[in-house]
Amino acid sequence: MFCKREEPCEIRESFLSLCGYMLERAKHFTLADWAALKLALISFGALVGASFHRFFRKLAPLLAIVALASMIYTLYRIFLCDEES
Repeated sequence: MFCKREEPCEIRESFLSLCGYMLERAKHFTLADWAALKLALISFGALVGASFHRFFRKLAPLLAIVALASMIYTLYRIFLCDEES
C-alpha cells in the first residue's frame, strides 16, 4: 500500500503534481481570493468549535453555509477559472 522510497510511486507523483498545480494557480490569487480562503478556514474552525459549545450552536448552520460557499469559490478559482479573469 505504501511506496518504498527506492521505487517510483504513482500516488506520490500524482500528489506532487496536484500540489504543484495548486501552487501555480494560487500565484494568481487576488486579495479577494485569499480572503475567501481565510474565511473558509476560519468558518470551518468556528464550526468545529461550535459543535463543542452550547453558546455557538445556534450559529452552526450559518457557519456551515459560509464555510461551504467560500470553499466552493476557492476550489472554483483553483480548478475551473481561467487565469485571465
